[in-house]
Amino acid sequence: MSGMKSWSTTPANNVLANTGFTMDEGQAPSTLNDSIRQAMADIRTEWAQGANIASAATVDLSTATGGYVTITGSTGPITSFGTVSAGIRRKLLFTGTPTIAHNAASLISPTGGNIVVVAGDTCEVMSEGSGNWRVLWYAGKTVQATSVVTPLLNSTAGINYNIASGNTHIWQINSANVLQLNASGFAPSTDNTLANGSASLRWSGVFTPIIDTGTTGSGTLKTNNGTTVLTWKNDTSVDIAGGLNPGFTSAETAIAVAGTATNIAHGLGVVPRTYMVTMRNKTAELGYSIGDEAPVWAGAALICADATSITINWQTLQIFRKDNATQAVFTAANWKYVAKAMK
Repeated sequence: MSGMKSWSTTPANNVLANTGFTMDEGQAPSTLNDSIRQAMADIRTEWAQGANIASAATVDLSTATGGYVTITGSTGPITSFGTVSAGIRRKLLFTGTPTIAHNAASLISPTGGNIVVVAGDTCEVMSEGSGNWRVLWYAGKTVQATSVVTPLLNSTAGINYNIASGNTHIWQINSANVLQLNASGFAPSTDNTLANGSASLRWSGVFTPIIDTGTTGSGTLKTNNGTTVLTWKNDTSVDIAGGLNPGFTSAETAIAVAGTATNIAHGLGVVPRTYMVTMRNKTAELGYSIGDEAPVWAGAALICADATSITINWQTLQIFRKDNATQAVFTAANWKYVAKAMK
């Protein structure tokens, strides 16, 4: 053997390290310069590009003539880099597409999987002695540091494969090779939970979230502890728990004479957070056209609400004219109440 790879880490053993390199005791002065020149050449070789080595099952790096070696061809898989002293390193350039076969003892890849080489890839390998090697790093155009696995969804009949967070199923590939949410998909009679940690998105029952086409479906969006935060209602309205929610718009209601209360049931079950009453014109007067709406004037009428109804009672039937903004008495029969409330 020649070169630094044949040198010993024990000084006394480096008497005849390789051909042309003698460091024996009492050597002739005329041989000293030759030995130094050989040592210089060996050191420089470690930093030189050596001759190419062809890809094979065993790429024998003990024959490398430099520290940087081009591996040609695509024969493989490569299962060994030969046998050299532990600690020897070589940098490799691949011009072909062999596979480097991972072995947990004799050829260890960075991630424990086969490496499918792409032409132009590079790496550095280090001997661990006795023919064992470790890939220290791997880089290239397309790094594939693990074996290629085809994601087949061929499950055994009756067996489900679960993707879970903690003990909660998130997605599932069932025995029919169907990807579904939770253990039973969107089950019509149970809660279906998509969970992550302590928070979850849950569908309760069956509902169609297209609520502007007359559907009678309803549903809820809940937190992990079961608190409802959003509800689709059968009347196509949407309630947002804790927020300002559309809840009620009345039909047109006749206006009573001054001093007589009109009660309009809102059906919200609670005192509305906000409410208002307008008058919709049915026969033009006071500058208003049919269909115009004007607010009930609080200076001439009482408006209040409880958990059941919105109440309106006039002191005098007066509103502001549309054409000149002066106060004027209106004709009750020419107008209808429209009440709105949010809970």
